Amino acid sequence: MDNWLFLTEQEMLEEIGIRLKKIRLQHNLTQKDLSEEVGLSVSTISLIEQGKSTTVESLIRILIRLNRIKEFESVFKIG
Repeated sequence: MDNWLFLTEQEMLEEIGIRLKKIRLQHNLTQKDLSEEVGLSVSTISLIEQGKSTTVESLIRILIRLNRIKEFESVFKIG
């Protein structure tokens, strides 16, 4: 899904979860590996990948580890 304009908040959360899982797998990481590296529980990683709500802090930790923080930064670009 490339156009999020017509998605509900829940659908956006689900899409984020799907994408994070794909990226995690591209890095050859299990949920356990990622959880240990970012200091979150396996259940938290699992819930995020299932499209459940998370904290911004948890999302930032994951994005940093998966080398995707630059994309997140672009959301808040000014100018």
